[in-house]
Amino acid sequence: MYVIKTQIAITMILCLWYGWSIGQEPVRVYPIPVEGVYGEGPVYELLRDQRGFLWVSCGAGVLKYDGYGFQKVYASPASTLFEDAQGNIWLGTFWGGLAYYSYTRGRFTEFDPEVYTALTKVKINAIAEDSSGNIWIATNGNGLLQYHPQNDSLLRCKEAFSQISKACITALYADTTHLWLGTQTGELISLEYRSHRFEQKIIADERFDNFSITGIQPGIGQDLWLATDGKGLWNVHLQKGTAEKWLNGNVPGKGPEANLVLSLIKDREQTLWVGTDGQGLIALHLPSLRYRRFQHQQGNSMSIASNTVYCITEDRQGQIWTGSKFGGVSLLKQEPPGIEYFPGGQSGAPVRVLSLFMDRHENTWVGTDGQGLYFSSKDGSVKHHFSMGNESMPGGYIHALEEDRRGYIWVATYQNGLHILSPGLSIHQQVNLETQSQPILANNHVTALLYDRHQYMWVASEGGLTLVNEELHVFRYFDKKELNCQYINSMYEDRKGNLWLATDNGLKQVLSSRTELTEMYRILEYPFPHDPEESPQSIIYSLTETPDGRLWLSRNGELYHFEPGTKSFHRYGETQGFTVQAYGLEADSEGNLWTNAYEGLCKFNPNTGAQQWFYAHDGLQGNKFFFRAHLKDQEGNLYFGGTNGYNKLNPILLEKQLKLPDLYITGITAKNKELPLSNTKTSGAMDTLELTYQQGEAFTIHFTGIYDLLATDFVYNYKLEPFMTNWVTAGPDHAAKFSDIPTGSYTFSLEAISISGKEKTKPLLLLVDISSRPWYTHPFILIVLSLLLFVSGLGYFVKSGSRAKGFEKKEDFSDEEKHLFHKPEVPDATKEIGETDKALLQTVHQLILQNLDNHDFDVTALLAEVPLSRTLFYQKIKSLTGYSASEYIILVRLQKGAELILTSEKTISEIAYEVGFANSGHFSTRFKKHFGLSPSLYRNTR
Repeated sequence: MYVIKTQIAITMILCLWYGWSIGQEPVRVYPIPVEGVYGEGPVYELLRDQRGFLWVSCGAGVLKYDGYGFQKVYASPASTLFEDAQGNIWLGTFWGGLAYYSYTRGRFTEFDPEVYTALTKVKINAIAEDSSGNIWIATNGNGLLQYHPQNDSLLRCKEAFSQISKACITALYADTTHLWLGTQTGELISLEYRSHRFEQKIIADERFDNFSITGIQPGIGQDLWLATDGKGLWNVHLQKGTAEKWLNGNVPGKGPEANLVLSLIKDREQTLWVGTDGQGLIALHLPSLRYRRFQHQQGNSMSIASNTVYCITEDRQGQIWTGSKFGGVSLLKQEPPGIEYFPGGQSGAPVRVLSLFMDRHENTWVGTDGQGLYFSSKDGSVKHHFSMGNESMPGGYIHALEEDRRGYIWVATYQNGLHILSPGLSIHQQVNLETQSQPILANNHVTALLYDRHQYMWVASEGGLTLVNEELHVFRYFDKKELNCQYINSMYEDRKGNLWLATDNGLKQVLSSRTELTEMYRILEYPFPHDPEESPQSIIYSLTETPDGRLWLSRNGELYHFEPGTKSFHRYGETQGFTVQAYGLEADSEGNLWTNAYEGLCKFNPNTGAQQWFYAHDGLQGNKFFFRAHLKDQEGNLYFGGTNGYNKLNPILLEKQLKLPDLYITGITAKNKELPLSNTKTSGAMDTLELTYQQGEAFTIHFTGIYDLLATDFVYNYKLEPFMTNWVTAGPDHAAKFSDIPTGSYTFSLEAISISGKEKTKPLLLLVDISSRPWYTHPFILIVLSLLLFVSGLGYFVKSGSRAKGFEKKEDFSDEEKHLFHKPEVPDATKEIGETDKALLQTVHQLILQNLDNHDFDVTALLAEVPLSRTLFYQKIKSLTGYSASEYIILVRLQKGAELILTSEKTISEIAYEVGFANSGHFSTRFKKHFGLSPSLYRNTR
């Protein structure tokens, strides 16, 4: 399997598609780093096949993407890609190559130009299939070719040449009755299947002389749409014999100017997608004749990567994929209900959102990591950007935002202190807090803000906490010694008015006692109980409260419930159904907890343990979030910010419909060599993988699950029965690896299971048949028995003759000869020897057993435990056992291994490691030498 080693960027564009308003909606682009070869080079052709795999033609050749990585499957770039009704993938190249890939055979079938001379040195422009299953090939020089799968013949359609001024066909479209051809010189020709008659269609009042037809698609009724490389897009009315030009700036109200049209498809929603050269991507909704245009914007990663769109394809979910001149592949996908996306920046450009705040007028404030502060009014009509690095807003990371009673906005930055903005969207002042003439914010690191119900502002800075009023009078200052922490990550005021601090050293509470004259404050700590299995560090990131009044916090990425009355913490882990890392927390009106983890967004019901994941492909800004960037508005909507803007979620409407993926075997390797998928043969309801006994010693089954190429909602489990009866979770390589599998028949099972564990697919089953060794087969055994009988008879004859000549039978065998017939036993420590020697032998034997799994345990290690000199120890072991000390250690290991082979179901490799052999091959060699049988054959004797 050829794995591409450099990097390809595949981008995902999501846009709202309801209503078909002419105004341009925000376009979102998600770069996905995938190993590839062409970087930002052109994508010539795209195809999303029926199984869900994405085929990409680029400068490096043809790549196949399974949602997890790219694999190079064909060396030459394809000028066209096509899937026939049988699921075969056809490709034509720029230099006359024609091939098709069969999933059944697991390989490409190529057409040799020396045999099929019509393919010699011509570019293949298009491929289509008619209703009878014939394949039509449009070439750049040899006209139209027809391939008949029934008799494997490729013919040149000479009848078409009388209608074509040049033998160059640039576009094909096949409907139920006709094949439509577009030529390099602008001719539109039809072929009626039944009569085999070609006819040139004359369009009244219009000619496309010297302009190629680059695409043909059906319209509504009997209309056709033609794309040209210089005359734009045309709607052809076949019955009237007329045509109407649509994409031309000279026709008011008809559409934007785009004369160079490179690609054209019509999707299942009656939308015509038009890829242009320099004018971007245009979508024309045919029933309403309204259009939308998507163009690249310099510096805006949320726009399409290039305004030159070479190819377009639709997948089985109705999603649109495009390939462009620069920037790779893009996916246009409709957002699900309940999720709204906001890039956060100006002109639709996304920003890294560190903090979010909504003021009393429901205006949104977005704090970034050096890109400034952004303001957007409730209705979106007023937007303002406070840029960083100038006098209006010095640079820095904006960690928190708050509003006081007057409507002033307080801005906490990590590098440039505290700022206050007036309601008129202007900087009021930069705050310098002091206590006893000592500056509090000297390091300018402000980490959190909270405006409490008593109209005081709490300002958390590095190493301190300050209580001030609106006039910036300091009432109380807690230094880091009194706080017993360095940082305060966030603050939370519960419904009872208690103030809680999430710090880098545990959970703390600010207690206050008020009288008419004074207010006293002190810090109360709540230490976590010591657990040797957990980290002693207690970093609290976030706090929230569910409608039932329970207080929740995230500690070291884990979820806890805190009961103030008993001062006890309750951890929620896998037992309670929570399997993710928790950082920022928000509670919805139904009591669900939402956490913005580093890899997606999780909804968790603490009462039932149910959890649900959301990712970028579900409509989120991305998979990376920041723990401070979250809030809940007055209507119960939740907001979460991350690396590409922020999302507004309606928890009531947002119900993810998890789609189960289709499972496929994508490759098989044995002994580090790739096997053709044709090794998998259909056998009734289950496919069969046939392997030799040598291949059964080490083989790997590669697989994937396809629904949405960007989905990461599933893990994969597999087993090989009866050898392996428990499910094993596959790693990120999506491969099941097996070794030392005995000969026989097995059932390989594969399932995809959701991260929550609530949904799973029906298992994919594969029968694995590992052939027996030749000497285990009946014919071989018969041959051996025949030879033995022959040798036995011959031996009897020779023996009789030898006795007649006075030869004597050999009775004595050498030690080596005896060793071939007798299984060596570990010497019995209870035999008739002295008590001192017996105790020594028992001690040595026990020491070896105690260190059995340590392959480094040798004579030197043994001597360290025995009070004898090396010379005396060697002499004693040799005299008592008949073996040297090192041989005796190996003998004990082998004897224990033999016991495990007969009494356990562990693999030979597992047993070898358990008895102290670092290499299973070494174990097998020594075992056979001592016992006369290989470990596998020895197991068959039980």
